[in-house]
Amino acid sequence: MVVALSDSETRDPSVSGAKAANLSRAAAAGFPTLSGFVITTTAVVAGLDDPRVADEVRSAFERLCAGSSTALVVRSSSVIEDTGESSMAGRFTSVLGVVGWEAFLEATHRVVDSAAAVRDAEGAVGSMAVLVQRQSDARFGGVMFGVDPVTGSRDQIVVEVVPSGPDALVGGTALADHYVLSRRGGIAHVTHAGHIPPLDRDCRRSLARMARRAERVFGSPQDIEWLVDPGGRLWLLQSRPVTAIAPEDGRGSVLLGPGPLAETFPAPLRPLEQDLWIPPLREGIIRALRTTGAVSNHSLERSPVVTTVGGRVAVDLDLIGAVESRTTLRRRINPAAMARRLATAWRVGRLRIALPRLTQQVVATVDRDLAMIPRLDELADGDLVDLLDRTQRELATAHAYEVLTGMLLSTEDELSGAAMAVRALHDGRVAGWSDGDIVQGSPVVLSLTPPRLGAAPSLPAASSAPPGPVTTIDHLGHREALL
Repeated sequence: MVVALSDSETRDPSVSGAKAANLSRAAAAGFPTLSGFVITTTAVVAGLDDPRVADEVRSAFERLCAGSSTALVVRSSSVIEDTGESSMAGRFTSVLGVVGWEAFLEATHRVVDSAAAVRDAEGAVGSMAVLVQRQSDARFGGVMFGVDPVTGSRDQIVVEVVPSGPDALVGGTALADHYVLSRRGGIAHVTHAGHIPPLDRDCRRSLARMARRAERVFGSPQDIEWLVDPGGRLWLLQSRPVTAIAPEDGRGSVLLGPGPLAETFPAPLRPLEQDLWIPPLREGIIRALRTTGAVSNHSLERSPVVTTVGGRVAVDLDLIGAVESRTTLRRRINPAAMARRLATAWRVGRLRIALPRLTQQVVATVDRDLAMIPRLDELADGDLVDLLDRTQRELATAHAYEVLTGMLLSTEDELSGAAMAVRALHDGRVAGWSDGDIVQGSPVVLSLTPPRLGAAPSLPAASSAPPGPVTTIDHLGHREALL
């Protein structure tokens, strides 16, 4: 029912889940790992209230804490996370700073319950084990990729560093320093967020050595969570395969840049923000391009469409037509390409007629669905996860129509949402309202601030009233209403 991380049986993912199995393999290979135990998948199925399970868990807990008020970390270890196909990062629950038996039981139940909200590609719930370890204080920590996932270069290691443990980075509550290192720890590129001192040479070399060894042990480049404790010792907290790597040989290479997305995302996004906002944006652009038929399926499949580089949002500039096409003359006169252009022209004509009505329907549907959302602090965790899933699907639809209206409908005479937001901001300032009151009364002002999680928006100053009459949301054009 319970196995130690040092037990050979723990290396079987069907017993301990993929996360704990990987960590047990790392410990057996000599990596510095924190001591702990695993409540097995068999024990979770039997139930934490089963007398035999409860006895073994209590004994393991007391051995690990040794009668002290040791802080523990209680993590999920599902058979469907941290695999070569999908990391499922952030999808399951982890609880840090767990002190005492009652708090430990509550944390363990939360981790086990989180399995029900996550499904694999076939829609099945994966078996869950629970990984329990002593928690170490962190001087700093982060994540490390044994290969550059953007360029595909196996000659480089990418390291993200925050002034705490990696959970702050993975959870999206901290902005990281970004390092691109050589295989020996030399600096190829660095971007500092300004929160911690630069990594010294010894630390960079230790990280690079850990990345190289992990690749040899596990047989592929690894995505590693790590920390350095107050005494300067480096610890490996988690290791899983890197699941998304660009082709290194340059085939299918694309020209990436901020393009039109720079206005919406002017600052680097944190990992949680990337997880929430980039997939629906990518899906929306793909739907729009497929609807027009202007881009072949092959071009869409070989392109990342939208991605992030060092947290900054980047789009395939060639794909969206932001740069001059690199299509050769031979391909332009290809009969298949000519037939596709004719079909595209026909689709575009039909879309231009239908888009105004369809856009109104989308805006009405989104407004209705937003009005039906209860207070978020009243939702159970499972309901919140379901809401986020539905929101991403609806956001992808809104993005698709916004791209189509921007491509196909004239916007020269449209009132912009930014102009309406400036008017609302000015009126709120004149009335003496606080920023919070202005946002609550006129949410359109949020279009004047970069999107950000976990912090109150900082509204700009508004010194004078914008020209033109006072307007409402009904005066916005089709694309601006979707924005």
